[in-house]
Amino acid sequence: MRCIKVRQTIEEDICVFKLDEDNEELKRCIYARGDQKKSSTNVKALMTDYRTFDAPFRKLGDSILQHFPDFLRTYASNYKELDVHPEIVNMWGAAYKGNDLDHTVPHRHLTFFCGFCYYVEAPSNCAPIVFPNTFGKYKIHPEKGDLIMFGGHLQHSVPTAIHDGERIVVAGNIRLL
Repeated sequence: MRCIKVRQTIEEDICVFKLDEDNEELKRCIYARGDQKKSSTNVKALMTDYRTFDAPFRKLGDSILQHFPDFLRTYASNYKELDVHPEIVNMWGAAYKGNDLDHTVPHRHLTFFCGFCYYVEAPSNCAPIVFPNTFGKYKIHPEKGDLIMFGGHLQHSVPTAIHDGERIVVAGNIRLL
């Protein structure tokens, strides 16, 4: 795990974990569902429904929740004493073609504790995830297998880009019960 300190109004961490998931199965699931949202959301690329919980997504969700305590520790040093139970509320897949058209407009997930992005595919020159309201307009250039976790209140976006291959991501939100 590597954590990047960013500052919006307070200093906080964006954490990057390396996962070893069945990316081919995730990719098949995303393409089998196809573009269910038709650019009607912040994501202006192929996007599955918000509640994609097919078996490969559930397996990925279990891996994400295993890393959640490490993310939570960056917010509260006494995290082991807290009686919190993380729940993945929604997950979706998206595929950016690298055609200089696909992108995601700046947005937040204010009703959730944190958001995450897992990179099923990430060509070396693909678009970064950008946190435009942090000092320095922080951006992370993802690699295949990266899981990025960040506070739901942090604005984020994906600019257009031209690249070989596809940038395929599974994203979602976690709330605390």
